[in-house]
Amino acid sequence: MIFDGFDTMKLRKACEDLKIFLDRGFKKSSVVKFIASYYGLPKEAVSILNRCIHPTWLSSTIAEKILDPSEVKGRSLGIDGFNNLITIESIISGHPVILCDDSLIRDIRERHSYRF
Repeated sequence: MIFDGFDTMKLRKACEDLKIFLDRGFKKSSVVKFIASYYGLPKEAVSILNRCIHPTWLSSTIAEKILDPSEVKGRSLGIDGFNNLITIESIISGHPVILCDDSLIRDIRERHSYRF
């Protein structure tokens, strides 16, 4: 598990640093590599940086699209079943899921394919 014996304060500081760099317009991939190296982060923590931390403008834009269930009642709704399935599977199998800075819950397994 990612948090067993891991300094979560180090991850919190890395997230704060990444947010500052992203808000200043730095390229995410370059900054994530730099911060991961600086803090000596394991790959799971790097995945958190990549998947869960966004520039403030993007986090706000995504969060504003979240609807209350009453707002979709009686309407058609498109759902990304693949990503939902992987997240649910992560929860069931005990893998970490993270509440990200855009108010969405994401797994950190970085699965790019799925077999039924």
